[in-house]
Amino acid sequence: MSKEESIKKKVIIKWKAYVKMMKHVLRFGSNAKHKSQFKEVMGMLIGRLVDEPGIIKDVVIEDAVPISHGGHIEVAFKPEDYGSFSVVDSAYADKGWFTVGWYHSHPGLSCFFSAVDVRNQMGWQGPNNSAVGIVWDHTRLEDKDDMGFDVYRLDDPQNPMSDYHQVNWVVEPPEDNEFYIMGIAKLINNIKKGESPILELNEVPDVFGDFEVPGESMMMAKEPELSYEKVNKSLQGGIEKISEVFIKPLLDYLNEWARGISQGIITKNVIMLKNLKGLKENLSKSISDIQSWLKFAFNDRLRDVWVAIDDKYDANVIIRKKLHEKLEELENSLDKNLSESFDKALDSVIADINSRMKTAVEKIEKVEENTEDVSGTIQSQKAIMEAARDNYKKKVDEITNNGKSAMTDSVKAISEGLSPLTDNIQDLQNKLNDIKTSLKAINGMVKGGN
Repeated sequence: MSKEESIKKKVIIKWKAYVKMMKHVLRFGSNAKHKSQFKEVMGMLIGRLVDEPGIIKDVVIEDAVPISHGGHIEVAFKPEDYGSFSVVDSAYADKGWFTVGWYHSHPGLSCFFSAVDVRNQMGWQGPNNSAVGIVWDHTRLEDKDDMGFDVYRLDDPQNPMSDYHQVNWVVEPPEDNEFYIMGIAKLINNIKKGESPILELNEVPDVFGDFEVPGESMMMAKEPELSYEKVNKSLQGGIEKISEVFIKPLLDYLNEWARGISQGIITKNVIMLKNLKGLKENLSKSISDIQSWLKFAFNDRLRDVWVAIDDKYDANVIIRKKLHEKLEELENSLDKNLSESFDKALDSVIADINSRMKTAVEKIEKVEENTEDVSGTIQSQKAIMEAARDNYKKKVDEITNNGKSAMTDSVKAISEGLSPLTDNIQDLQNKLNDIKTSLKAINGMVKGGN
């Protein structure tokens, strides 16, 4: 994924999604609360991708779904939240919308991605390169030119140590006035009823959220008044004086007594009202403190687990490095030993071959010497036979010249008998020459191979 490509793409936020995010953020982080009461919130961004060329698309955020809130330092999705994501996606499926990222707040801490935020963003941007993360800080809304948030993407969504960059965005106004009328009217009604301006997904309202304690004006009891005029009129006809002397003081006493009872009831009601308010505040604070303690305790345990995993990973890296060094030493030692053993074995084989070649050469040379002796003997015998043949020829010529035909035939027969013998001797000489030539060739090959 290209960082430059991501920056060029824009995020379009519809006004409805912006207002819902702002209500969620201000519910737990408005300036009406003390900073110690600020809490981070988080939710899902629902929308679609514009079919632009490239890996990263333009994002249109149509709606926002509040999910949960946590401590004032950092917040992460709870395991039960993930089970609701598919439900939310299915609710918007008929419109062709789906989850395109998430939002959360850093109340009073400015906008940035913490280490936990990077890991959360990996869960969204890993499967979807175009997914974004929006970070809110409601204190920025005090600037009339500031919308209170920034939009980010990771440089490398596969790396838990990745850096991140801002993405261009724009908030689109509503298309008609109905949104202002209905939205403002609903918000005012919620405030009058003491209800939350917006509820989180699967949120059950606070047990005291819908309980309205009667005001002091409603706790005022109506004093029972006895009308003197009416009583006096009914007693006309002779008892007027008795009325003035006896009845009027009695009625004044009764009225005073009734006023005392009414005042006592009012006082008791006011005390009960204060007690109810105190009970609600104490229970709400206690529940909030328990939730915060559980959240921070869980985060501390989670950080300990991460530290232990990092330590184990570092230890394993050192062990693997040492093991790799030992394996390299063993490999070098084996290569050296095998090379030396092979050289020794090769030298032994070469020495044995040389010894055997030398013996073979000596034997060939002896055979060659014996062949030379045989050849010499054959040559001498050949010379003797040729001399005998010549001698016989001379004798034949003499006998022929002397006219002795009978002797001539005998000599001729002897000469013809000696001729095949001479030819056999010549054939034997030729074969010896071939043997000598072959021996010389073999001797040359042996010496050359040595």
